Amino acid sequence: MSFEHTFCKCRYLHSVHHRYTIVNVSVAQYDHPWELISLGVLGTISPMCVGAHPLTSWAFMMLHDWIGADSHGGYDLPGLPHRWVPFWGGPVQHAMHHQRPLTNFQPYFAWFDRLFGTECPGVQASGYRSPQLIEWERRNGKKHKLLN
Repeated sequence: MSFEHTFCKCRYLHSVHHRYTIVNVSVAQYDHPWELISLGVLGTISPMCVGAHPLTSWAFMMLHDWIGADSHGGYDLPGLPHRWVPFWGGPVQHAMHHQRPLTNFQPYFAWFDRLFGTECPGVQASGYRSPQLIEWERRNGKKHKLLN
C-alpha cells in the first residue's frame, strides 16, 4: 500500500485530498498545506539527492505533473496511457479510489493493487456498472464503504 495511506499522520493529511469524491484537475492539488509543501520539497530535491542532471530533474517533475493531470482529469479518453500500458491505473481507477480510499492505490503500478487485493473496477462512462464491479461490491461491500 501507499506510504501516504499507511503512515497515520500522512493518512490524516491526505484525507483532505479525498474530501472530493469526483475527480477533476483542480482536485489534484487540493491538499493539506503540509502535504503540499512536503510533496513539493521531496519532488524537487529527490532528483538532486541522487545527482540527477537538471534536465532529468525537470523531466521527472513534468512526468509527475502529467501523471497527476491524467489520473485526476476526470475523462477516460482513447489515447490515455492506461489503454496501452498494462500496469497503468488511469482516471477511472483513480476516481474509484476517491470514492473508496482503501482501493486502487495506483496510478503508477496498478498491478500492485491486483497483487495485494486492493483493486476495484471503476464505474464507466454514463454511470455504467460493469458485472465485475457489481461482483466486487457483493464480495467487498462492507469492507470498502462508498464515500458518496
